[in-house]
Amino acid sequence: MRRSDKEIESNEEIDELLRRGTVCRLALHDDPWPYVLPLNYGFEVTSELGRRLYFHAAGSGRKIDLMRRNPRVAFVIDLDHELVHGETACGFTMSYRSVMGAGTVQFLEDAEDKRHGLQRLMEQYTNRQDWEFPSGNLEQVTVFALSIEQVSAKESGHKQHGE
Repeated sequence: MRRSDKEIESNEEIDELLRRGTVCRLALHDDPWPYVLPLNYGFEVTSELGRRLYFHAAGSGRKIDLMRRNPRVAFVIDLDHELVHGETACGFTMSYRSVMGAGTVQFLEDAEDKRHGLQRLMEQYTNRQDWEFPSGNLEQVTVFALSIEQVSAKESGHKQHGE
């Protein structure tokens, strides 16, 4: 990271940002341009699997096709946005925190794996872990996990430039 003074190095703080985020922008390989889309997600970190993001989608479509062709993706989650006012145009900045990284997508086929991923997704927004998912719904939904292989985080704009 070019500005090491803005880097968040603590794994605990990075995990907390991933837990608090609400939208993940996923970047997929397409030709001739990257394809980026915002998605809801669920986060989990375990000693066995490491950091994972869980997503759900319809069974077909552009993002599914692209990830099946190339499961290597990048992501960014940003939060805590606040405009910091200045006396001049160049004195304004934006306060925020962000987590960005890359990893590999795996489509979850087993009903229990899908249920687990959907539980993480629902927990992200409700803090509840006791949701029921009827087997008919599990058969229709596509659930995929992003195993995070690279991650970095930063915070910016908490002070005006020159302070």
